Parts: sequence; C-alpha cells; structure tokens
Amino acid sequence: EQQKKTLQAEQEALKNTMETEYPDYYALRYPQPIALHELRNTVLQSGELLLVYNVMKEHTLLWVISSDPPLPLPGGEYSPLPEGDVLRMYTLPVGEKALQDNVAKVREGMLYEWGTSRGLLVDEELPTYEYIPFTQASHDLYTLLIPEDLRSLLTDQYTLNIVPTGPLYALPFEALITRPVSEGQTEHYLVEDIPISYLSSASLLKSLRDAKARRTRTASYPFLAFTDPVY
Repeated sequence: EQQKKTLQAEQEALKNTMETEYPDYYALRYPQPIALHELRNTVLQSGELLLVYNVMKEHTLLWVISSDPPLPLPGGEYSPLPEGDVLRMYTLPVGEKALQDNVAKVREGMLYEWGTSRGLLVDEELPTYEYIPFTQASHDLYTLLIPEDLRSLLTDQYTLNIVPTGPLYALPFEALITRPVSEGQTEHYLVEDIPISYLSSASLLKSLRDAKARRTRTASYPFLAFTDPVY
C-alpha cells in the first residue's frame, strides 16, 4: 500500500510538471471537454464543418456543428442553444456491428479490386463474406453516414472535420462514393468535393489551435510525412 501511494504521488507530480512545463503536450494527453458555444465561437473557423459520430449498439448519433449559423440544412433536426448556437443531431439507422461489417466490405472490396486490376489476385480469392463490389459498398455506406439534407453542404466552400468512433476509425471517408457509376459517368468520390481532416475529439481541435497560437517560430520548410501504407 505504501509503495502504491508513493507511485501515485510520483505520477501526480509528473502530471503537474507536464502541465507547467509542457502545456501543449498536457492539453493533448489530458484534453478537457469544450463547451459548444466556445467551440463554435472561438475554435471553429468560418467555412468549417464538424461531424461528430457516436457509434452505439443499435444506431449511430451524428452531430453537425458549424461556425456559420444557421446551418442551411432543410428538413434537418436542430436545437437552438444559448448565444445563438445551433446544433443539428441525426439518428442514423446503423449500429456498431452493421457498421463494422460495412467498413470491412469497403476496405476488402478496395483491396480486391486494386489487386485484381494489377494481376496480384485471381477471381477465386474473394473475401470470406458475401462479396459486394467496392463501388456499391462505398456508396451504400455514404448514404448511411451522410444524411441526405447534409450532402448539399459538402462542397469546396467548406472544410470537413470528422470525429469518428468505433469502426469508423478504419474508414477512409475520402473513398466514399457519392455518385455511383452510371451511363456516361464514372464514380465520384467525396474527396473530389471537399477537403477532409480527422480528429479524435472536438476538444483536440482547440488544443491544436491554442498550441499554434502560442507558437513563436515558423518552420523553414514545409513538412510532408508518409506513414505505413500497409497499416
């Protein structure tokens, strides 16, 4: 018990040191919840949309937040909040297990079509589940995750910040097909309409922007990073 208390005291002291000497890291390691009015009024910039997904067992909740009230979403549900804030919430009819399966179909379909087009796979090497072509699986997921009256906003006039949860962490939203293949047209991807970035929480956006505001030096060269493509 005494050793445990000693370690806990050391851990708390280390946490206090990080908070004092490394505030940017502390804000990332121990993010504090952010109020909606602060998020909209001081963190989100004009022309930014924030989509926050909460994947649950039977359905998925989606909150849409913008710094440009009111959100021009005809027919969408909304709740007026203090200081003129507007939050739109959707209940999407897809739960965790179904989303996990749908995301897997998109990823496996993408890999299969890429492999067969380069002669790396043969037709017999289909995924273990019932195979659905990538274009169909991707478009089906797009219609599930993006409510119809939200789609008109997803243009290059906005930047889309996505906070995923659960299976959605494995989904590249850029690869969602907004328009399936039809006569005389090819498939159309979401990334062709709007720039997309990802966050682990809305609070993280505040931490990143606060850190950037405190920065006194700028980089001499632009930074370009690549990660493991297999992952």
